[in-house]
Amino acid sequence: DRYERVDDGIIQEIRSFVDAPGLNLSTGIQAIGYMVRKFGHTFIHGFDVFEPPKLYFSTQTVPLRHSLNERAYIDHLKTQGLVSELTDYGIL
Repeated sequence: DRYERVDDGIIQEIRSFVDAPGLNLSTGIQAIGYMVRKFGHTFIHGFDVFEPPKLYFSTQTVPLRHSLNERAYIDHLKTQGLVSELTDYGIL
């Protein structure tokens, strides 16, 4: 009870964009869904491991574990004006 959890409504919303039935949603995409629902517009950074998949702060590539459709959910939120990426502002 000490921690809020991502509710089933958020999971269902994300799943409507992420077509990967045998794949668990990443904790990052769940966090984005939670933050947008709880606080509205949210800035994100570091959700660029889709192209190409790399470790943070490294040139080493890693196998792509999460569906590229998770990116579709982020893009949907961006078109709704709910998410901005810092790279969109030329900050990083």
